Amino acid sequence: VAPFRGQLRWLFHDSVGKGEFKGLAWLFVGGILLPYDEEFRALERSVRPEHFRYLGIRAQSDEAMTAVQRQMKDHSDELWKLLQSQNSHLYISGKGLEEATSEFFQEVASA
Repeated sequence: VAPFRGQLRWLFHDSVGKGEFKGLAWLFVGGILLPYDEEFRALERSVRPEHFRYLGIRAQSDEAMTAVQRQMKDHSDELWKLLQSQNSHLYISGKGLEEATSEFFQEVASA
């Protein structure tokens, strides 16, 4: 999550990127611990929703993975458009989400 945190700071706080980013940065995180949760929630409140969204789910690994997958499926059309955009950033973090995320995007791409 820390690398994406740095990217978000560059996009929304640093003098180089602040106010210039017109796309969407979307962060999905699931796990027992949610590093920087309060910081991400504060950023979500301070930035327009068309520029940043945060979904942090605190739960045991299996529960968090299932919840993140469910949220991704609920937003599959929007996520697919986001992946096709040159002005977007998507970060998905959580133990066990690698394979599930790959399968999800394969399903979305083939639909």
